[in-house]
Parts: sequence; C-alpha cells; structure tokens
Amino acid sequence: MEQKAFEQVVLRMREVLEKQGYVLDENSVRKGKTGLRAFFVGAEMAYGIFYEAETKRFILRYCSVDNGKPEEKWRNRSTLLFDPENEEDASRMTDSIVADFTDEVTEKDNTAAALQQVKKHRRKKGEESKTDPLFFFNRLVNVFPEIREELIVERITYGQIRPASFAKEKVLPKTHALLQGTPAEAALKKLAEIYSELYMNGDVDVRSVITFVLLNDLSDEEAAKLEPYFSDDMKNGCKSARSMRGKKLKPEKPKKHRRIVAENLDGVRR
Repeated sequence: MEQKAFEQVVLRMREVLEKQGYVLDENSVRKGKTGLRAFFVGAEMAYGIFYEAETKRFILRYCSVDNGKPEEKWRNRSTLLFDPENEEDASRMTDSIVADFTDEVTEKDNTAAALQQVKKHRRKKGEESKTDPLFFFNRLVNVFPEIREELIVERITYGQIRPASFAKEKVLPKTHALLQGTPAEAALKKLAEIYSELYMNGDVDVRSVITFVLLNDLSDEEAAKLEPYFSDDMKNGCKSARSMRGKKLKPEKPKKHRRIVAENLDGVRR
C-alpha cells in the first residue's frame, strides 16, 4: 500500500508543482534504505516528497537549488502519518496527504517564506541557516488561518512584526482556545510539529517566542496535550522554560547579552 500511495502522491503533486515551475527529477524517484523519495526542482528551490518506512510517515521538505540540483539540506514543511488498516483507509489517507501538501506549496505566504529562507541560505553559504519569527508565524497559518490577515494588519499598524507582542496578543489566545477544547489529534500534531521544527531551526527570537511567550503561558493541562507530540529537543526546551515560570532570570555576567536580547524581544520575559 505504501508504494501505491507514494506513486499517487507524486503523480498528483506533479500536476500541482509543474504549474509553479517545479519539474520532477526522474532520476530522484527511488527507493532507498529508509524509504521512498522524489524531488521537484525549481529555479531557486526544490521540494522533496519522502516516505519513511520505519516511522510510516510522508514528509514534504524543501531546500535550495545549486547549479540546477537540490543541495539536499532539507527542511521539513509537513509530516503526516500513513498507517492504513485497509485499501479504503489507504485511499482516504492518500487524499488527505495530497490535500495537505498542496496547501503547503500553493499558500503564498508559506512559499514566499520558504523562498526567503533558501535565498538567505545561499547568501550565507557555509553558515548555519536560521528561520525568523515571520517564517514561524506564517507556518502557524496552517493551524490558525486567521493569522494571515492579522500579520497584514500588524505590518500596516506598526510597520513591522513585533515578535513577542504578536505572539502574546494573536497566537496565544488561539492556542488557549484550541487546547481548552477537544482538539483533533491532527491539529495537535501539526502545532507540535511546527513548534518542534522551528525550535530546532529558528533564531533566538523564534526560540524565545516559543518557550517564554507561548509555552510558558499554558496551563499544565494545556501543555500536557501538546508534549506527547513534541520532538525530544522541544520537550527538553519546554520543560526547562516552564520550570522558570514566575522567576526573575538573572544570567551570569558572561551571558549578559542574552538578557538584553530577550528584553529587546518586546517584553518576552514579562
């Protein structure tokens, strides 16, 4: 069922991506040690569709293109479980995967943010590439669609995105509303996946927003709903940050610059 589903996902995503100028690299379609893969190559960026047999997951990734070939320093865009019980279930899950991947590659804000990252990576080739708060907020549009319009209003009103304030005023209330209800497992997984990926790949502002602004403000019951889906790094980061709730942090003098960065992040330690 996995092979058939993979072929369907690649075939249907080919129709979507070719309209945007991404061409399927026929030589990339292969079965490796960990599973299946196929690459779609554009002028500046490539998308990769992967199926990992061990984890039973389909993963949409992207990376920059160098001399017409993917650099293969992949970043995750979406990860979805594929563990069907029968053919009918497999067909339904395949449709869901195609729909999710299509949203990811056609949503303008997400695509623009991804292109920004690969361009930044090319400018700083050989250095570690980090994602910024705008990229993080654009990823959250997949969970909270209304954030798209709120980002526009934020820029019109303030001339820029205020990372900590936007997270506290716009993202946090939506997160509370989601976690205080009976959220679908897919929504929890998606939110936890975004937090985990951006905590690992994000710059200092992104990491501070995730931990000190968003996760620190959750109740124990709310945090418990997300934690099972976090990566190990995110679990450790969450535990460490939440242990500091209600405390005034006083970094040692050699680390004083970290306190300044956090204070400049628009009240992130409030």
